[in-house]
Amino acid sequence: MSFLPSYPQIPESNIQWKRWLDTFNVVQKTHFRSGNVRKLEAAVHVYSGLASVYVVRKEALGKLCSLLLHSFPKVCSFVLSV
Repeated sequence: MSFLPSYPQIPESNIQWKRWLDTFNVVQKTHFRSGNVRKLEAAVHVYSGLASVYVVRKEALGKLCSLLLHSFPKVCSFVLSV
């Protein structure tokens, strides 16, 4: 899903904004309180892609910053590499 923002888009409308916010919320709920490193790495990939979308940029960058402080060192290093 991290490749989605790279596709050309029609002019942004309210429906499209809602879809980006829905995507962000689904990813957020998927990895919430997860101890699964693969799931967290997938979330980092999606958040890095969503950081290029104006609508959810602030939220995605906030999530990436909070994942830098994660208790698993592997997740922190993965966020740094993305």
